[in-house]
Amino acid sequence: MSHSNISPIVTEVLEFGRTPVQKKNPRTEEEREENMLAIRLSKKKKSLTDLDRLQLAALTERRERKQPQVESLLNEVRQLGYYPKETRANPVECSLAMRLRRALQHKCFNQAQLEELQQLREQSVHPREAARSMELLQAAEEPPDPMEGFADVAESSSKAVHLKRSLQPWTSSSSSSLDLNA
Repeated sequence: MSHSNISPIVTEVLEFGRTPVQKKNPRTEEEREENMLAIRLSKKKKSLTDLDRLQLAALTERRERKQPQVESLLNEVRQLGYYPKETRANPVECSLAMRLRRALQHKCFNQAQLEELQQLREQSVHPREAARSMELLQAAEEPPDPMEGFADVAESSSKAVHLKRSLQPWTSSSSSSLDLNA
């Protein structure tokens, strides 16, 4: 798509991927950049050409056409119950995670959907991590084995006792036959 006849502000919006939304209190750097783009666009709106308006309308239309697919993707994540990971252990989960990553990269989600995904990412626990946590909790609840920490000491002391016993006949017989004062 050639942007040569399109105004620079519309080119920025097209590169942004969606119509920018102005917020009262942007929190992140991305939100501040989007806010500035929205302000610049609203200031230039009266001077936009028909081609510019057509490009912005087409952008909105493409986004609206993708919305059912995005909603379906979001429903799949909700049904999964946790934020999916790209892992070889579960190909279905991996596929969902890759599609979700691509949709995020293409900025297909609206703000409410992004907030829902962020909340799911922060609050949900992956089943593998939950299982590992349960294992660790169960291990922590077991009473400690009093000999577990001393197993290596017990092993080396038994070797020392065995070595001492094996050397005793040699030392006792050699000490009686060997006179150091002679």
